[in-house]
Formats: sequence, structure tokens, C-alpha cells
Amino acid sequence: MSSASVLAVHPGPYTIFDLEAMPEDGQRYELIDGGLHVTPAPTPLHQIAAGRLRTLLAAVAPPEWEAVEAIDVQCGRDTVLQPDVIGLRAAAAFGPDRVINAADVAVVVEIVSPSSARMDRVLKPQVYAEAEAADRDVVRPVRRGRIFHPRLGHRV
Repeated sequence: MSSASVLAVHPGPYTIFDLEAMPEDGQRYELIDGGLHVTPAPTPLHQIAAGRLRTLLAAVAPPEWEAVEAIDVQCGRDTVLQPDVIGLRAAAAFGPDRVINAADVAVVVEIVSPSSARMDRVLKPQVYAEAEAADRDVVRPVRRGRIFHPRLGHRV
């Protein structure tokens, strides 16, 4: 038998403070306009793809930029997303804040999973564009850590 986290009824919209109070249970918790979105933990293939993309991005990043995986990016007052791979200012990466401001982000990459396809392909790119988080991309893992990039048409 498996156990699942159950969230209590919440009055009103969720805030960044509510997000910070979520359990560390492996699931991803994100806010969009105060609505809480919970997705399951990424699969191993998803994590391999994210790790490889982060490594590639880090290899080409100038010294004042860092490449990281799965950190919270604030895209509005009550909107916080957790992209799979992020290119951000080193000052923000090494700063004290747990949540990074979208203005400090140059690149976000979402790896499409079956459980999050609509969110990754439609909703998140729109939110990133509105927050002016610089370049956005969506990729999907194909198999054994290979990644298909739909715009470039090749595997990484």
C-alpha cells in the first residue's frame, strides 16, 4: 500500500509563505496566481536529461552565470515555478534567497513528462514570457538520457 500526502483545505489563494511550508516529500510544489500545483517526483530518465542539460549549459556559461536544476523562480507576486534547468546570475545563485527572482534568470528549460505535458508546453512558457524570464525552451527525454530538441531537431 502506498501513502500519499494530503493537503488540508486552504482558505483563499496560496502565497509564497504557504509554498515554503510545503513538506519536503519529493513532489514539486508550484504556485500560479495563488493556485497550488503539485506534480510527482521526476523519473530517473527525466533527472538524467536535466543533469546532462545542466552540464552542457554550465560548460558554455560565462563566469558571471551559473546553471542549476530545479530551484524556485518567482515569476509574479503569487507565482513561483520550478524549472528543470535554469541559467541564472551567479550573484543570485550564491545569494541567501531560496526563491530566485525571474529577473535574474537568463534561460529556463522544461523537460516534458507525461504527468506535466500541458503545464510544461503551454502554461509555463506563457508564465515565463509574462515574467520576462529570458529564453525559454521545452525538451522531451526520448530514451536512455537522450534528449530531443524540437526546435533544433537533434538529440543532445
